[in-house]
Amino acid sequence: MTPPLQLAASHAGITCEQARQAIASALRSLHKIARTNPSGLTAVALECDLSFGTEACYHLFGLIEMERLKEDHDLPWSETLLRIDPKMSKYAALMDMWLADGGDHEPLERRARPPELDT
Repeated sequence: MTPPLQLAASHAGITCEQARQAIASALRSLHKIARTNPSGLTAVALECDLSFGTEACYHLFGLIEMERLKEDHDLPWSETLLRIDPKMSKYAALMDMWLADGGDHEPLERRARPPELDT
């Protein structure tokens, strides 16, 4: 199976790094909407549908729904993210910035990726 990043880059005719930056920007924007808009995930669903189309919206919220329907309803999302990368909690600072000034902020850092992922 082709990794999602390589698939997206190939479909768009761009490098993996360009795709990574574009996807991260889109996800960051949707996360900001969820955190700052009183309608929360409803606003995210509407923006996702308008910006990326119904299929993308369906898949994004399909992922959210799959997690919600798991048997362990007490597992907080932050614990899930920390299992992926213990340093991920630093991204909570972006939410604080969104709430403080409403401005768009670039990623807190850009991680170096192995060159083989960019082929």
